[in-house]
Parts: sequence; structure tokens; C-alpha cells
Amino acid sequence: MQDDDIHAFTPPFSAAPSAAPSAAGASAAKPSRRPWLWVLGGFVLLSLVALMASLTLLGLMDGARDGLNVVVGSDSYRVIGPPGWEFSVGAILAGAVAFMVVLVVVPLVLAVALLCIVLTVGLGVLACAVGLAVGLGSLLLVLTLALSPLWVLGLILWLLLRRPRRAAAV
Repeated sequence: MQDDDIHAFTPPFSAAPSAAPSAAGASAAKPSRRPWLWVLGGFVLLSLVALMASLTLLGLMDGARDGLNVVVGSDSYRVIGPPGWEFSVGAILAGAVAFMVVLVVVPLVLAVALLCIVLTVGLGVLACAVGLAVGLGSLLLVLTLALSPLWVLGLILWLLLRRPRRAAAV
């Protein structure tokens, strides 16, 4: 048995990682270019769920129109619906619209409210940061002017270039 026989079915060992990323890794790192497709797909999915739930509720109500058969143990009881048990198409559509409102509008309103709260807090923090930066900048400017070595140079020039005072007559 030789060394080539031992390593015949193993990939060659490479100490340095390859410079070129694989095609699968490169495509996974890219951000999605069409986020609106996710939003539209989510809306379509929620609409289909609401439609299917409404149709299921309609089927259950239609099956219950003639009454319900309740089985407890080995006994069977027939429950007949109340008078005026008829459901119109308008009532069913109103139920479907209410279901869509619960599935779509309520989460969107809550998301907008939370985004407004986050935006308000963020703007408050930003305003505090800007105010602090302006205050510290002003303090630094005043300290820079007050502690500047140019004041000494200016004082020396003023003393050299000023007009001497005349002695006051006594």
C-alpha cells in the first residue's frame, strides 16, 4: 500500500483558503433587490388565508343551517338553529372584510404606531446629541480662544505699538 492509495478518495489539502468565493456563497451574501415582492407576497398570502377562512366559516354555517348533531358518548342530540338562521351573501362578505381588517389593517396600524414611537424617541436622542455637541463645541471654542498663546503675542505687540501716555499736569 502506497501513499497515493491512502489518499485516493480524499480531496487535496490546501493550507491557504481559496481566494474566489463559491457561487452559492456569493449569491447568499447579496441583499434582496426587490423587498416590495416580500410585502406583496405577504399581502397575497394574508388575503388567501382570509379568503379560505371566510369560505371555511361559510361552509360551517351552511352545514349548520339544518341544525347540529351533537354526540355525547353513545347518545345523539339534534340541535336546530334559531329562527332567522339564514345568512345572506352580504353578511358573509362583511365577515370576510372584518377578518381581513383583523389580519391586515390591525397589524399595519400597530406597526405604524410602533414606528412613530421609535422615530420620536430617535429624534429626541438625536436632538440631545446635537445639543450636547453644540454645547461642547462652544465650550471648546471659548477655551481655545481664552487659552491661546496668541494672546501673549498680541499683548507684546500692543505694548510695543501703543502711543505713550502724556504725563498729566499736576
